Amino acid sequence: MAGHEQLAIAWLVFFSLAAGLVGATKFGYAGWGLQIPEVGFTVISGHTMLSGAVYPLSFRLSLFGSASRTSVWAAVGGFLFAALIGISRVPIGAHTPSEVIAGWMLGSAVSAVLLIRLERREPAQTSVRFAAAAVAIVWLCYGHLAPIQDWIASAAPELARAIASARTWR
Repeated sequence: MAGHEQLAIAWLVFFSLAAGLVGATKFGYAGWGLQIPEVGFTVISGHTMLSGAVYPLSFRLSLFGSASRTSVWAAVGGFLFAALIGISRVPIGAHTPSEVIAGWMLGSAVSAVLLIRLERREPAQTSVRFAAAAVAIVWLCYGHLAPIQDWIASAAPELARAIASARTWR
């Protein structure tokens, strides 16, 4: 397997783990009310995590053939863009600052791990593959084609009730 294919698979694995962690916090809050009220934390911001995991790499890969300094600044721009997306969630009441910070750190960690390992070969092929995958993920997640949030909101309380009921049978 080529180095860039391994990186793409690694990104998918890290992204999936990060998305799972976001889902776990949403499930924990919806089902059991798990939170950290002292810092206003209930769930990891999924929009911010997604942005942090996608945009730094997308920006970097879009300028892959450019001078090293230019492509590094592109990644920095991606991190800043992801932060702005997260910050935009606070005034509309979708998330608290602590939830946005957690999402940005988690998504940015996904990007950072891959950016550190990214090699300078086959840039066009890598850019097209990653761009296609990133567009598909953003379209699914931002476009609400995968109504996972709705499923969590209904399934988590049901599971919590089922577990509580099972405990009373003991």
